[in-house]
Amino acid sequence: MPDVASTQPAHLTDLFETGQEVPITYPGKPETAVWVERPNPDQHEECMRKARADRARRYHELMDPESDERLALVQDAEAMDKEALVEAILEKYTRNLERQALNDVLFSEEFGSDWGKEGEKWTAVLDGLQARFEEINVHNKALDAAKAEEGQIDIEADPEVVRLTTIQDQFQADVAARSADLVTDKKIEIALENIKALRKDLIQQRIELECDLQWFASFKYEQLYYAVRYPNDHTQLYFRRSSQIKSLPNVVQEQLMDGLNEVDLDVDALKNSLTPLPS
Repeated sequence: MPDVASTQPAHLTDLFETGQEVPITYPGKPETAVWVERPNPDQHEECMRKARADRARRYHELMDPESDERLALVQDAEAMDKEALVEAILEKYTRNLERQALNDVLFSEEFGSDWGKEGEKWTAVLDGLQARFEEINVHNKALDAAKAEEGQIDIEADPEVVRLTTIQDQFQADVAARSADLVTDKKIEIALENIKALRKDLIQQRIELECDLQWFASFKYEQLYYAVRYPNDHTQLYFRRSSQIKSLPNVVQEQLMDGLNEVDLDVDALKNSLTPLPS
């Protein structure tokens, strides 16, 4: 008689449950295995709540005009001349300007060479390089298997690779030129402010960065607290509190985080989920 339990379809929650055993290694220490699984929605929300609270607490600490950290921020800003202030503030915009430069070159006829209305000419270059690399790799491996002494293709000297790489270099030059123009324009825009306003802007920028770092750190440790379990009992949390994880060596923390990423943690979504600073 067939086992009734074995014929039952899997429960939906089981179908979407993810987890894996992660080996943790460290020089001079025995290898230790832990079980890592994605926190459930309630735990995820608790991680978010804790991170928001820690971020808000950090914000108010840095906004306190009497706090040592606030005074240090003010002193650093007041020690900078206008040129240094402009350069420091500009750093906040650099990544977005580089992204804009890439989009301008790809999708606008006003900047750089013609890469197609949807950037398809640039995509064709990337696809062509990948295809040619694969062809050369297959060819060379076949010669290796046959122990042939001649006929190997030098990737760097291959005419098609050279041709496509030259086009790739032109694209990168177009992006670099557009990025330089955007940075120059932004630098001029920032420099139009008076030095008092620039110092205020820099202090606020650094407060925002510090609060963002606090959010990420709190969220990471809370996620790991709920995610890491005992290999022989997946219902039992491995750590008693998240502060235990903070005391571990960075290389161990990274292994735990890599394990969590591998069980479908959407890191990009986390980066976009920062809450605005409290007013």
